[in-house]
Amino acid sequence: MAEESYEFIDNGVKMYLVLDKISERFSDPCVAVERHKQGSHHMTYIVTLESGIKRLVRVSYPFLRDYGSGIVPPSKMKSEVATMKYVREHTRIPVPEVLHYDGDEDGSVGAEWMVLEFINGLSLYHLWPDMSCDSRRAVAHSLANVFHQLLALRFNNIGSLQENEGGEISVGPMTFMPSNNTHHTAPPDSTKCGPFVSIKQWILALATGDLDFETSDTDTSEGSERRAAVVQDIQATTVFDDESLQDFCAIALEHVDLKLNNILVDPNDHTAIVGVIDWEGARTVPLFAIQPRWYLGIQHATSDEKNEMQVYTRAAVRSLDPVWFAATDDQGRSLREVLHRAMYSRWDPVVFSFEGTDVYQRGIPPAGTDP
Repeated sequence: MAEESYEFIDNGVKMYLVLDKISERFSDPCVAVERHKQGSHHMTYIVTLESGIKRLVRVSYPFLRDYGSGIVPPSKMKSEVATMKYVREHTRIPVPEVLHYDGDEDGSVGAEWMVLEFINGLSLYHLWPDMSCDSRRAVAHSLANVFHQLLALRFNNIGSLQENEGGEISVGPMTFMPSNNTHHTAPPDSTKCGPFVSIKQWILALATGDLDFETSDTDTSEGSERRAAVVQDIQATTVFDDESLQDFCAIALEHVDLKLNNILVDPNDHTAIVGVIDWEGARTVPLFAIQPRWYLGIQHATSDEKNEMQVYTRAAVRSLDPVWFAATDDQGRSLREVLHRAMYSRWDPVVFSFEGTDVYQRGIPPAGTDP
């Protein structure tokens, strides 16, 4: 394995160095490695050690880097590691243990990487088309339970989790998933990414573009004027001070890509979740801002079928966390309207309407539309 490994360079990443480092770190030589899965922003490998133990190696590699994109915020994987550690410690959610992280500070490998506990699970995304209606609903309740545990976590600031040298985890500047836009030239300026001590401070950062990736595109005069008007309106709003809405403003942890492809289930019981993966870009935000589309992207499913499962899962979460449901339903509308304006501050509100976006997030598209 050692001699063969010196020829193993994958997508410019010197995997032979990764394998050597793993062998040294665990005092257990790597005897086999196989490519496992390529995500949008990473590659994974299953490594077998001489002892017979299997580990999962996750290497940062944005797929669209080959096409001139894939800008990666420098804190992305560090925050992902901190988030996974925090969730393992403070919830019962099955998150793979982080066994080692290497930031590749010297550039010898060509990417940052981590070693994870290997979970013997199957992707719910691939199983979904062949599952019965009863099984789908059963696993939806399992997913609702995972989501509820994240909603139950509480934080004082808005941002992303970071770990200091002493091992303490706290909210730091917000990080993001790598960019898929070929016009982006750099990640957001981390000095403008928080942590935010108030919701209005965060909303204003969204509206002004402080949380946007830097781009080679130039803004239009119409876009600049719209943005200035939105910022002025947000500065004047008192909606975040409304006592009747304070419960909806509690800050929880959001897994920003909580979809079926990031859920692993028991090979012998496809309704039992054994792993929740891909925590990159996770952030702490108010309850009203957390609106996942759990069933986005599943194959061989109509929009109506996906919306039906979205509504069903929201109802399952409602029984566990009625405050979140209200925050993302009619009662929290005024908060979400301000958030929507901030997110689309440069764009024509007729094209990017709140109503169309919001009902889609809830799984109840307007009559006659097909999201």
